[in-house]
Amino acid sequence: GNIEPSAIIWEKCYSSDLPRALKTAQKIYSGQVVETKALRELVICPPTDRNIKLPVPLWLILGRMAWMLSHKSQIESKLLFEKRVKYILEELILKEDRNVLLVSHGFIMMFLRKELIKRGFIGPGFGRAKNERFTCMKNDG
Repeated sequence: GNIEPSAIIWEKCYSSDLPRALKTAQKIYSGQVVETKALRELVICPPTDRNIKLPVPLWLILGRMAWMLSHKSQIESKLLFEKRVKYILEELILKEDRNVLLVSHGFIMMFLRKELIKRGFIGPGFGRAKNERFTCMKNDG
């Protein structure tokens, strides 16, 4: 079954510093929420600065492809993004050895989950991200 976030005693909470994530973190966690830019969502930029009229979904696909190919149009390369994910794990989660609540955004959470699984954590997949969806990962080691 599903676990409710309120059913867990959280010892530390890190949140993206963006308002929507902070609001969610404060709803779940009663202690001091540590705000960090490291948990912000990846910014996807248009792969060209030409004034081309395309549907928004197509721009998003092209931007994501440009990011995956580390195109110069992207603010944060795939390599830098993956380093940021590893920093979050190593500096915020794995150093703690306690119940840590992360409140972030969909795309970065998919990468965090993937890295946690590589390091022996277990937990459900979550497919496409949804606002305020809770996923619990447990260290199986």
